[in-house]
Amino acid sequence: MNFLSGSCQPCRVPRATVPRVAVMKHVTYSDKNLMVGDAAADALIAYATALAIARTADSVQINALGTEGEPVVATFLLDTGAPLMVETSPSTLDEPDNDEATAYMIQRTEQLTSPKSVSPEDPAASDDIQHLDFM
Repeated sequence: MNFLSGSCQPCRVPRATVPRVAVMKHVTYSDKNLMVGDAAADALIAYATALAIARTADSVQINALGTEGEPVVATFLLDTGAPLMVETSPSTLDEPDNDEATAYMIQRTEQLTSPKSVSPEDPAASDDIQHLDFM
């Protein structure tokens, strides 16, 4: 909660202005440090934030580069206590392909932060309701 404005929205910290040198970021999870592309790293941190606010969890597999530049597949458990940090990197390495994982995280983040509302008159909503006749 943003106590200064009285709103219930999470506080938004302005992003630092950092010159864009490369398209890779360090992702630190616990004591592991991996390199992933900007889009995947940004989606990962946004999804982790949305999951923490919703007090739920998920796991996500992301293609990454290890400490020696070797390709690895990392599985992240994202929950309210996930020790996750993302930082910029001056790397010139090609980023691993994470289009599918990034799309998934963006979609789930949107679902968690902007849930679809259902009105009582919505016929699609009543399809799932089982009517019981007790008389």
